Amino acid sequence: MRNPPVIECPHIIVVIPFTQEQVSNMVRDGFGDQSGAKLIEQRGIDFAPSEDSCQTLKAAGASEAFLNALRAAKPPEPASAKKPLNRVQVFALLVGGVPSHRGAIRESVRSALRHISGSGTPHPVDMFGSR
Repeated sequence: MRNPPVIECPHIIVVIPFTQEQVSNMVRDGFGDQSGAKLIEQRGIDFAPSEDSCQTLKAAGASEAFLNALRAAKPPEPASAKKPLNRVQVFALLVGGVPSHRGAIRESVRSALRHISGSGTPHPVDMFGSR
């Protein structure tokens, strides 16, 4: 099996979780064992497995280790449930370089950070542009 697909940006790597179809295909292709379990632990899943789907996978040859990894894997949180970026995360994004067509967003972020700090002390992000 190939390495997990990733989306790479400077300083950011996003691992794409397995779909339900990919998990079924893993079992069909002989990866319903400890090696498949390790892949699920590394990449996660994008669905909530039902007990019926686990029984179907077991009947298709999935091991208990594979099924336990599947049950333990959590689908990603919906975007609305995620916490907003903190200062360090925003700083890391700015250091990584925001494309020029997103300059307006970058300026909005800088303005928000200056407003949040409110201390009058130069914020680290200010070294990347004017106030």
